[in-house]
Amino acid sequence: MTETITADDASENFARLLRDVRAGREFVITDQGVAVARIVPEAVAAASGTRQLTAEQEAALARSLERLGNADWGPIEHIAREQIYAEIEEQRGAWRRQP
Repeated sequence: MTETITADDASENFARLLRDVRAGREFVITDQGVAVARIVPEAVAAASGTRQLTAEQEAALARSLERLGNADWGPIEHIAREQIYAEIEEQRGAWRRQP
């Protein structure tokens, strides 16, 4: 079970916090009542293989994926580097020719 601890308490009792984490306990650190960090044993973090997102991050990810899914991208063609450079040089030439 995850326990909540304030940033001040975590700072003042850091050695004890590390001992508790080594023993398998997990903590959420808050700053002025807002969760800002999660401390978990390394074995737990490594085993999950994924980062835990906050609720705000999850919502932002969902919105981004929704936007991507609704976009009409059309066919995407391969563009060679030389083609990009040629287009840039063409634009530069047009700019130079402008009065």
